[in-house]
Amino acid sequence: MNRQLELIPPPGPAVGTDEIVLVVHLLRGVNWATAEEILVGMALPVTEAAKRRIRKIASDSGGRIAGGQRGYKLVTEMTAEEFGHFDRWMAHQEAEMQRRRLEASQVFHRGTNPHRVSQVSP
Repeated sequence: MNRQLELIPPPGPAVGTDEIVLVVHLLRGVNWATAEEILVGMALPVTEAAKRRIRKIASDSGGRIAGGQRGYKLVTEMTAEEFGHFDRWMAHQEAEMQRRRLEASQVFHRGTNPHRVSQVSP
């Protein structure tokens, strides 16, 4: 039997304040840390699900933890150059997601999707 992989994994449990505090503590004074390094510091196994959890912790940290291609770092410990790079990268990601959403919306509403929500014309 073929089993298709889920494109969007089911949501895990909500991120707790204690997890955010622990990751903030582990990142304090560290230049950049990968998800793997953070997980090792938390004494957790390094799995894809655990790496996704670190991304979720950073996302739910209230802006305290920046994540990117170099890993994770506390925003309060970033240099102006690092923050500028992070800010531009996030703005680019935002624009890219908006572009994809718009394109998909246009295709959906163009009438090529037989399951689309019918539109009422004025």
